[in-house]
Amino acid sequence: SIHQYIKQQQLIMKTTKLLPSLIFLLLTTNHTQALSSVNKVAAKDVPSIANLNEQEKQNVAIYQQCSPSVAYVTSIMSRRRGQQPRRNRRQSNNDNNENENPLRNGMTLGSGSGFVVREDGYIVTNYHVIQSAWNMLQMQKNVESTLFPSWLYGNSTKTEESESATVTDAAILPKPLREYLNENVRKRLFDEDYQKRLSENPAAQVYVRVNSSTQYREAQIVDVVPELDVAVLKIVEDTKKAEKDTMFNFEALEFGSSDDLLVGQGVVAIGNPFGLDRTVTTGVVSALNRDIKGVAGNDIKNCIQTDASINPGNSGGPLLNNRGQVIGVNTMIITTSGSSAGIGFAIPGAAVQSAADRIIRDHRVAMRQRPAAGWLGVELASDATKEAILLQYIAKEKQAATAACGVLVMNVAKGSPAAEAGIEGISFVDGTVKIGDLIVAIGGNLVEQEQEVVDDFRSRVVGEVVNLTLEDAEGKRRIVELRLGQR
Repeated sequence: SIHQYIKQQQLIMKTTKLLPSLIFLLLTTNHTQALSSVNKVAAKDVPSIANLNEQEKQNVAIYQQCSPSVAYVTSIMSRRRGQQPRRNRRQSNNDNNENENPLRNGMTLGSGSGFVVREDGYIVTNYHVIQSAWNMLQMQKNVESTLFPSWLYGNSTKTEESESATVTDAAILPKPLREYLNENVRKRLFDEDYQKRLSENPAAQVYVRVNSSTQYREAQIVDVVPELDVAVLKIVEDTKKAEKDTMFNFEALEFGSSDDLLVGQGVVAIGNPFGLDRTVTTGVVSALNRDIKGVAGNDIKNCIQTDASINPGNSGGPLLNNRGQVIGVNTMIITTSGSSAGIGFAIPGAAVQSAADRIIRDHRVAMRQRPAAGWLGVELASDATKEAILLQYIAKEKQAATAACGVLVMNVAKGSPAAEAGIEGISFVDGTVKIGDLIVAIGGNLVEQEQEVVDDFRSRVVGEVVNLTLEDAEGKRRIVELRLGQR
């Protein structure tokens, strides 16, 4: 028939096209080279990055660079000891995979996104992503004071006259009943092994997936800042698998400046909307300095508004600039449908970085991983604030030189190492503003931006001696040597 004839002709044409390649394969002595050449020919028909425009190339580069550091964060309410989840036949056959999916062992409390900020497994996310788990853990931690409140049982405190004598505050329960409950209930429940049992049977657990679609890792909630809707997690290293765990060193994202953003500049959001891991969306900075209502009931200042698509599950994920640096943490949207309407908000990266650095530093000190961070005791002006102040209060002939020569000190804490060294901040004298010192160099290394000073002191510890080059409002320079203290 005609249809059969047409199919035969098409088959002959395809064979004719493949004939040179087949002959080439037969004649080539090195089979590997032949396959490589054929692959190169075939690659011409596959879309490559060379065919993309510059913006598309940039987006691809940012995704490839940053997505391995974006985490899927979820929390579960732990099952009581001895309580087993229902299993069907299919689940029973997959018991060996339980370590890969520990979510089977509890009820989901919530999920969202996060991103790695330290190579040893510290992750930043939104507080509201793990809020339920945090509240349950805090309740479990404070269960003794909840079951035995002071207003019911009274408080026993040592007197100044004698360490053995005690004074009990007024309590509702009569003394014989209090003593009975303390001896027979309180001491038995909260014995020496209580903290051990607490750690072995937490009320809630947090798990993360980093650069993996299957492997879950347990994470500890280090601390939270509800007023900023920020939480810091720490991936728990499994000591049993420490020798085999070659992937415990993670790639951390770098923070960029969120103080000099411009409306209209491009941004990239990466997260896990609706559980779809490492989803990338793009957009622009739609507006700046937005105030949004946080989960703690307060207003979070200076938030970034963006039209990059943000949906449920994106919370806690990074908002990136076109250099792949974190400029914000995606936190909420305004919508009437429950999904993105092009109005999303991110907490400014500078505020998040400051909070995360403090939490991580304190945690490392508590875990004895490093000495306490050194304290200078100064408040620095942001680059934009410095320019505005100098423009207002410094003579025009000095403005250009002063603006480029250091970081302005706004305030100095009383009793701090900076105060003892004679460093001065901005002050008011007879109703006029007096400009204080600028930090021009640290240890002989020139500094021009606030972030340079912050980055330098982030690695310094208590007792470390630092040399600072300062310049006053008259342009006179001096060098001071001081020893960092402890806050």
